Amino acid sequence: MLGKTKEYGVIYTPTWIVDLILDNTLNDYQPTMRVCDPSCGDGAFLIRLVERICDSVPARDCRVALENITGMDIDSEALVQCRDRLNKALVGKGKRLQVKWDLRCIDSTDRTALTTYKNRFDYVVGNPPYVRIQHLGEERRKRLQADWMLAQHGSTDLYIAFFEIGIFLLKQGGWLGYITPNTYTKTAAGQILRRFILGQHGIACLIDFGEHQVFKSATTYSLITVLTKNTRREKYELHRFDGEALTSKGFVPVSRLPWRGIWTLESEETLQQIENLRTRGWPLGEIADIHVGLQTLADDVFILEKKSERGGYVVAVDKLGNDVRLESGITRAIIKASVMKNGCDRKERIIVFPYENEKLIKEDQMQTKYPCAYQHLKKYKNDLLKRDKGKHDPNRWYAFGREFGLTTTFGDKLITSGMNKHPNFQKCPSAEYTFYAGYCVKPQKHVDVDKLLSVLNSDEMDFYIRHTSRDYQNGWKSYAKSFIQNFGIPSHIIDGL
Repeated sequence: MLGKTKEYGVIYTPTWIVDLILDNTLNDYQPTMRVCDPSCGDGAFLIRLVERICDSVPARDCRVALENITGMDIDSEALVQCRDRLNKALVGKGKRLQVKWDLRCIDSTDRTALTTYKNRFDYVVGNPPYVRIQHLGEERRKRLQADWMLAQHGSTDLYIAFFEIGIFLLKQGGWLGYITPNTYTKTAAGQILRRFILGQHGIACLIDFGEHQVFKSATTYSLITVLTKNTRREKYELHRFDGEALTSKGFVPVSRLPWRGIWTLESEETLQQIENLRTRGWPLGEIADIHVGLQTLADDVFILEKKSERGGYVVAVDKLGNDVRLESGITRAIIKASVMKNGCDRKERIIVFPYENEKLIKEDQMQTKYPCAYQHLKKYKNDLLKRDKGKHDPNRWYAFGREFGLTTTFGDKLITSGMNKHPNFQKCPSAEYTFYAGYCVKPQKHVDVDKLLSVLNSDEMDFYIRHTSRDYQNGWKSYAKSFIQNFGIPSHIIDGL
């Protein structure tokens, strides 16, 4: 199933996760109510529904309840397996019923195909596909974007569109329970979904798994979201998973989830502490410029370890371990932020920097003025053209993959890796250095740099990031601009304010 897993974004769901979703979604369930999984695969959710119905529904109502379950999937082979597994589940429960299973081979992203099922179900549950819509075939992608509002904006994931699909299938006041990546609560791409939820629907329950991995087949940071269609709620129930058990964070006002900006899923007490840190003094982003490092999309070509410099030339080691002679005038000293310790990189690195005044040096000028550097880059021309899935401009084949930071990464600055277990801001040793693999903070002139550095590496910053930033495995947290820019800096370290 690996090929289909990649093509359809399939990640199979553990039984205990299915039970969590059903426990929190099937409120006031009755045998006559309809339940749908719009991406059922081989039936993880449907099988548990069947087992629960067999255990709890009176015998006279059992067939009705079972035939009110609908499974949809684009994969006909998976549906064959699903039907077989449902029949085995019945036998396992001692039921000798001939059930007409409602299993439909439907592409649930096709709005026309779903028209018959609009507003039909009392409950929609599932584990929607996790796949970037850019990885879908062009025809399917265009139809998806034409059919569903949540798929229209930029580079998004198919699971985001499935929230709108689920709501489309539900009756007024119906319940939706999904497990998806938790990234929609933090990312720019997820903002359209956050607004969709807050604007129209009620959040009943959120169960956040943080850094802990739920699925064996993929590294995914997961969240269970339970909604009610077109039903406003004042508070939602929040749970966090610590790797062993769920911990209740109580009922949190929905008003704590901002219309703009990221969602912080914490208890009311913790949210107040975060708010206190944000509102003290000045937001970091207002007293300092925050920039991401250079992004060449081919660091092993552009960035080399320096060995020596003499007579206008640098000798460096390329990715094959060979010495390369380059003109000093086209190189810059560069620091890898993710490996800095005590203000220094563990290696002395240089970057081939084919720009003057933010403009790419013309190719004929490169050949004439910097022939050594030109030949080095030309050796990897085919690799450079493969960046951005082969969409890189062939006339600018030697340009950086992302042309920002050409000037903002230079100058006096504090540098941090993009991911840290704890705050790790450090002074850059020289204004002449640029950097990559991280972010820089460039304080305004009236800011005491040493005091700012102390605040950025404080326990308060550690607490703030731990509760507001994006999770990664083993306790790593994101230190991207979006997560550090609103951290409050006490006024006493800012002269004249």
